[in-house]
Amino acid sequence: MNKGGLTINNILQEIKQIEKELVEIRRDIHRHPELAFAETRTAGLVARRMTELGLEVRTGVARTGVVAVLNGAEPGKTVLLRADMDALPITEQNDIEYASCLPGVMHACGHDGHTAIMLGVAKVLSRHREDWRGSVKFIFQPSEEVPPGGAVKMVEEGVLDNPKVDAAIALHLWNDLPLGKVGVRPGLLTASADRFEITVQGTSAHGAMPQKAVDSIVVAAQVISSLQTILSREVAPLKVAVVSLGTITGGTAFNVIADTVRMSGTVRTLDPELRQSMPERMERIVRGVTAAMRAEYEFNYELCFPSIVNDEALTQLVQEAACSVVGTENVLLAEQTML
Repeated sequence: MNKGGLTINNILQEIKQIEKELVEIRRDIHRHPELAFAETRTAGLVARRMTELGLEVRTGVARTGVVAVLNGAEPGKTVLLRADMDALPITEQNDIEYASCLPGVMHACGHDGHTAIMLGVAKVLSRHREDWRGSVKFIFQPSEEVPPGGAVKMVEEGVLDNPKVDAAIALHLWNDLPLGKVGVRPGLLTASADRFEITVQGTSAHGAMPQKAVDSIVVAAQVISSLQTILSREVAPLKVAVVSLGTITGGTAFNVIADTVRMSGTVRTLDPELRQSMPERMERIVRGVTAAMRAEYEFNYELCFPSIVNDEALTQLVQEAACSVVGTENVLLAEQTML
């Protein structure tokens, strides 16, 4: 896309000039976090700044998403750059001047940084649109944290068209990498991330008369233990998966046997075939344990986010670009992750 009028050094100098501005943008977004599909303030900030840069801006995409297109001097291919905007339902405990001002909501996953970075990219590139062929499409996605997420909805609403996207690139801030290092990896990078909910229904009775009850807490304990046997005894050791329970609730009083326990959790795997088999494997165990212990159950499983599989040629291009900026010694092979 570059016609030759720009150099890496020139770009780096311009980024340095706007560094303070980008830090302030990131901190402003961090102060005002917004949950999935509620990113109205953040989207407004993004739309306003992209409009000021003279880009073609669409708002309200997938409810709160923003799409902006930067056209170069001549027609050509289109590269999509993507950032996410939503925060997490977490109470911030950092003692910093720009800490979240909204109790129970925090940018704990770096989306404030992603958004600020892409606004900086747009600002630099917009100054040099005469030096570029083709187009850059900037996608500010809502609801990355909550399945099924905003990405699918944005695609359904046509973000890959008009102009048609030829390549898509995104980054993620990563705490495990030291400052100044860049991690890239071709092919499979992340695990799929799915969600399940289990309800165990028993019969309540006084804690002194367990013979009259079907103790849902005891049944749930057996279900939790038995689910881990999928990984230890059904899955080949060289295949990777994780089954984690995140919530469990049940009972109303210390001396009353609970009739209902509700649980929820996540399944992560790097293997597509194993992923597809997990709902059947898990429900088979839940069904068997509850039947053996005279309880009933409900089981819901949602296929949420597939794995990230990076295009090898595009990954090579990104790696070469990173090497030219931070040096080959600072560009690492990113580890596969279950996140």
